[in-house]
Amino acid sequence: MITTPLDAVIDKLKAPPRVLVVEDDCVNRQLARALLERVGCSDIREASTLDEAKEQCEEADLILLDVRFPNSGAHFLEYLHGRNHQAMVVLVMAYDGPELQSLLRGVGGYVKIISNPLSVKAVEDMLHDYRAASLVRSRW
Repeated sequence: MITTPLDAVIDKLKAPPRVLVVEDDCVNRQLARALLERVGCSDIREASTLDEAKEQCEEADLILLDVRFPNSGAHFLEYLHGRNHQAMVVLVMAYDGPELQSLLRGVGGYVKIISNPLSVKAVEDMLHDYRAASLVRSRW
């Protein structure tokens, strides 16, 4: 069977992303995992510290990041930006304001914002946006 670059893109879009959930709160991590599994994700990793997040981020296609991750949310974004990481980063937060705008200044890559508490609809929309961004980045 002959495959084309388009076939490879379609296969990637059909496959669920490898997800890293960066969240210090155990209940929120469990909720995120349950919702991700419900919408078809199976390769889900969790990080509760900045060091764990740094160790596991290279394998991730999609990163859910608690912005209020204890004094580390901004540091982790800077770390990803400094490494030119290509994962889609989803900031999970319960607020929007000047602090958020300064946090996002200078962040490379694709960043989406969803609010807490997470919902099935928000996770489905996030996966749709991930697939759309992957299609654009594939440059086929």
